[in-house]
Amino acid sequence: MAQRPISTFVPVNAETIRQIRDIVGRFVHTIAAMRLYPFGHVNVTKFRDNLFQRLSAFLEEQGEFEIEIKEDAFTFAGGPVFQEESGIKSLPYLYYNDGMRALTFLPGLTREELFDFLAITADYAERAEEGDIIEDLWERDFEFIRYDAADGFLEARVAAGTVHRPKELQIDREHLFSGRIQLDAEDKAAAHARSVEISRTNPLDGSVLAEFFRSIDGGERSNLESLVSAEHEVSVDKEFIATVFEVLYLEDRLDSFRQILTYMKTYLKILIKKADIGNALFLLNSISDLRKALLASSPARAEDLLQTIRLITQETDLDIIRDIARPERIEDPRPLFEFLVWFGPRTLPTAIEACEAAVDPLWREACVEYLRVMVRDCLSETAAQIRNRKPELIQTLITLLGDRGDKKAILHLADLARSGNPEIRLEAVRTLGGLSHDLARKLTLEFLLDPDERIRIEAGQAARLESDENALARMIQIVSRKNFLARSSTERGAMLLALGRSNTGPAAKALETLVRKRRLLGGERLRETRLLAVSGLAVMNIPQAREALAAGVKVSNQAVATACAQALKRRGERHREAE
Repeated sequence: MAQRPISTFVPVNAETIRQIRDIVGRFVHTIAAMRLYPFGHVNVTKFRDNLFQRLSAFLEEQGEFEIEIKEDAFTFAGGPVFQEESGIKSLPYLYYNDGMRALTFLPGLTREELFDFLAITADYAERAEEGDIIEDLWERDFEFIRYDAADGFLEARVAAGTVHRPKELQIDREHLFSGRIQLDAEDKAAAHARSVEISRTNPLDGSVLAEFFRSIDGGERSNLESLVSAEHEVSVDKEFIATVFEVLYLEDRLDSFRQILTYMKTYLKILIKKADIGNALFLLNSISDLRKALLASSPARAEDLLQTIRLITQETDLDIIRDIARPERIEDPRPLFEFLVWFGPRTLPTAIEACEAAVDPLWREACVEYLRVMVRDCLSETAAQIRNRKPELIQTLITLLGDRGDKKAILHLADLARSGNPEIRLEAVRTLGGLSHDLARKLTLEFLLDPDERIRIEAGQAARLESDENALARMIQIVSRKNFLARSSTERGAMLLALGRSNTGPAAKALETLVRKRRLLGGERLRETRLLAVSGLAVMNIPQAREALAAGVKVSNQAVATACAQALKRRGERHREAE
């Protein structure tokens, strides 16, 4: 068949390329797993099933799946989706060397047909110098798998008589054990069921993989590299990481355990360098989860895992992390910031730089969640890093400090409330005022005399005076001064309502004094202040407040007297409803 261009029916965009890379990666790793484990092993089954699910979903959505084959890469739309430079052992080279130039999976692909194709490929990879994959595929005559060969390639094989169509099975008893026996669907199902049964009753001993890690050399190493790194182009399957940690769980020989663990540390560095943070995070989480699982049964291995985490978080090159912590390198920032949490304060500068530069809402959301965790776990370091940053980031810190709400967070809020930036000070005081902690209430009162009226208003609205006699006396002193009338109506109202909320006798007395106050030159500001004092009395439920309102009904100012009468009426209605 002649080589054809990539289908124009599949859209070329970032999401499509991501899906194709994922599927090609699963394809390569499934082949490697089939070569590593016996037929029917549970891990092989898991790899194949996951590949079929992803590929089927893609075919249903896009219509077909097609990649071109180069000597050292699988490509889509002119760009590599998998690249490997390990010579004759690489999967692209094996296909390319036998003339295959494109591979297409079509809608309708069945599980059986895909698995047969995988089996042929895995078998061919084992005997690459002895077979011809084009011939093997031609004989199988797949209905929903299309492969294109270079011009003249098949014609040359036909002329040489090396390519032929499938024919009826003829068994030569003298060579019964030298060839291959083709099984029908029922036979294959029975064989598969038996293999699964064997793998379940005789699980793979961890020593098998440990021995494999010890004995691999240059030629065999390419198979493992294909499985764990895909040569820096394809995201490594989480299934493989999970498989390795299943083996680590079973491996109780410390030397073998440590050897595999050392390899996985190196593998983590590869993931970080190629910005595959999702799988790097998964690997770190797997180390942590395995440690928890082994704490009781194997303290020595659990300690090795803990030391591994410490070494990773202490020795990882922060310049590499700083280089990849950018939107142009990372599609989804959430795994990135979860990953940075593992490194504690070490990566705070990098994370904060990324947060300051964030424009995309998804990045901003991920930044907030990261900072929430850091405020919880590393409060002092996080606050120190942010306090001199952009106001938007400082305001985020203030919100998170308020969410935390304990004594340490309150002290940091009070520190920010003394900032030279008035907007930061205002937000910090507002947040302090919203907390129920006694320390927060006490610190808020310090801002009743702040030069900024907005801050004084916030402090007044938040003031809780009933439990602090000194604060109550200070507030009464403020509202009793002559210059109190010079303040804005909003500020006066906030302070007089704070007196009312205190529900104390001294506060009721101070409010009554204002209600009954008469001054020849008081004018509109005095009248307004008297009405605000009525509002303060109206929220109180002590007898002194009722007596003060009753006295206010008799004042000469009609507006004030009416306000007092209405407040008394509402007070009576509340009492009747309560009864």
